[in-house]
Amino acid sequence: MYDIERFDENIRPILEAAKKDQEMIDYRLYGTPSLVHTLNELGMLPTRNFQTGIFDGAEKIGGEHMREKLVSRDSACFTCGVACGKVSSIRYGREAVVTEGPEYETIYALGSNCGISNIHSIAVSDYVCDKMGMDTMTTGNVIAFLMECHERSLLKDRLQDFKVRFRRVCEGSGDH
Repeated sequence: MYDIERFDENIRPILEAAKKDQEMIDYRLYGTPSLVHTLNELGMLPTRNFQTGIFDGAEKIGGEHMREKLVSRDSACFTCGVACGKVSSIRYGREAVVTEGPEYETIYALGSNCGISNIHSIAVSDYVCDKMGMDTMTTGNVIAFLMECHERSLLKDRLQDFKVRFRRVCEGSGDH
């Protein structure tokens, strides 16, 4: 950088103002999942394979609920003062595991887009995808597509017997 001192001088007031801004405070507290509520109110939350933008279970998968039920600590990218990242503690089978997230994109893809309003199920799916090296957005969107195809009776042969439906989660996982 050409003039680091001048940069520091100009950036400090911006960073101090950001620390006091309520939207930034909420973003730091709830992370990207804070977008769930806003996008749902605007009718823009991907739901049921993008068939609608409003999800009845949005409050159960948003930032506030996630923080209450899963988040064990905040995390930040290198040198970032916002720390919007979240580290969650979840149960996976009989194990207690720690995982990063889930972030908004994972929540919509594996959650509202599949009709799932159980934040724990979404976090477990996120953990499994991470362990398998699978992208959660792609995985969730493919599953939602498959769900819609099943709903519209577009699957042929053996796949038609594979009962994949919106709102279906593993047995014993609580809310849908």
